[in-house]
Amino acid sequence: MDKRTLSDMARCNRTAMICHLVEASMITITFIAQLLVGSRGLLYSLLVVVLAMGPPLMELFFWSRDKESPAIKHLVAQGFAVMYTVILFTTTNNMLFLYVFPMIVVISVYNDKAYALKVNIGVVIENLLVVILGATTGRFGFRDMSSGMIQILAVLLFCAYSYIAAATSETNSREKLQQVKDAQGETEKVLGDVSRNADVMRRGINEIHAKVEQLQSASETTKDAMGQVTIGATDTAEAVQRQLAQTETIGEKVGLVSTVASDITERMEKTLSVLEKGKADMDTLVGEVEVSVRNSANAADKLETLNQYISEMNTIVELINGVTSQTSLLALNASIEAARAGEAGKGFAVVASEISELATQTKSATTNITQLIGNVSGSITEVVTVIREMIDGINEEKEMSGNASASFGTIEEHTYAIRDNVARLTESVSQLEAANQEIADSVQTISAVSEEVSAHANETLAAEQENMQHLLTIAGRSQELIALTQTEEQQ
Repeated sequence: MDKRTLSDMARCNRTAMICHLVEASMITITFIAQLLVGSRGLLYSLLVVVLAMGPPLMELFFWSRDKESPAIKHLVAQGFAVMYTVILFTTTNNMLFLYVFPMIVVISVYNDKAYALKVNIGVVIENLLVVILGATTGRFGFRDMSSGMIQILAVLLFCAYSYIAAATSETNSREKLQQVKDAQGETEKVLGDVSRNADVMRRGINEIHAKVEQLQSASETTKDAMGQVTIGATDTAEAVQRQLAQTETIGEKVGLVSTVASDITERMEKTLSVLEKGKADMDTLVGEVEVSVRNSANAADKLETLNQYISEMNTIVELINGVTSQTSLLALNASIEAARAGEAGKGFAVVASEISELATQTKSATTNITQLIGNVSGSITEVVTVIREMIDGINEEKEMSGNASASFGTIEEHTYAIRDNVARLTESVSQLEAANQEIADSVQTISAVSEEVSAHANETLAAEQENMQHLLTIAGRSQELIALTQTEEQQ
């Protein structure tokens, strides 16, 4: 198995098992060699070989079934302890106590100071007993007290130092493990914060993208409305030009009536002879007056319709103002979120700044448009009032002309009354001429205002088209940011 796939316990078991097997094999070879040269008995040598090789073979068995088996750890210590005890209390060579030193080092791989303490205490006690009994009986390879003291001190110091090393290693490992856990906790916390921030930014970008789509839809509506306003303003200008031509015709007719009235005054004696012609002229005048009434009413209706369009423009401008305010607020929120995001949010902060600047420009433009619309609406209201007054005057003149036409049947009987009527007619014609001049002036004003409205409508339409391009750019950037946050979240 690859080392990288072994757990810590399995790796420790393998190291301890191999080292135990190597030392047991060396001890076995040593005792077999002594058996061959005749310095050891057969049964004693076989006993040592069994005690030396038995535990490693059992360790191999447990290893084949479970590489993390705790039995391997205990077999290494206890199996070697049995064999070590036998040879220590049956030897004639006091140097055999050194066999335990490599195994004390081996068990330190488990990094278990309690386990090491038990083993070390057992080793110290056994060596202490061997030295004491050897000094008392002269057996167990005892030479002298100096050698015995060296053996006890060597074992005691080695065991003590190995325990201290194991305890230090365990403490270091525990502290490193705690540091790793703390670092892992901090890492998980940072990753959690990053994930939450990415999620918040993704939601904010989605909201901004939705708002941009709404603003884009509103801009489309505004653009269509401004197109309709442009068409309406053009139609209004054409209608005003037609009304101006009709007003000039009315002026000509009024001049004609004035001439006729003067001629009637000068040629009173010829009234009867020109009665028929005068009656025809009056009929013509009545017809023209009716046409003037209809045209004036039509002009007033169109102006009122234009006023309604302007009111709709006010509504649209208010909608743009509302969208602009929301855009400014969203841009501010986006700038704040981008600032919180730090370096990762700089690109988004630039986009938010551009959105805020565009919203400010749009708000300024809509304010100017609102003022112009208010001025146009006021002028149109005044023109409508004048036209209504003109219509009332024309209706009055129409009634008077009708009365005059009806009176032609009795002119012969009322020649003297005709003189008075002609005087009144002359006065009425003067008033009509003045009213007609006012109408002409008002129509000129309406024409100029209509041209100005049309020009501003065209400018607004061009600005909205430019805004649409900016909104499309912003929408594209928003899609890129959304895709980026989704990619980061997946990673």
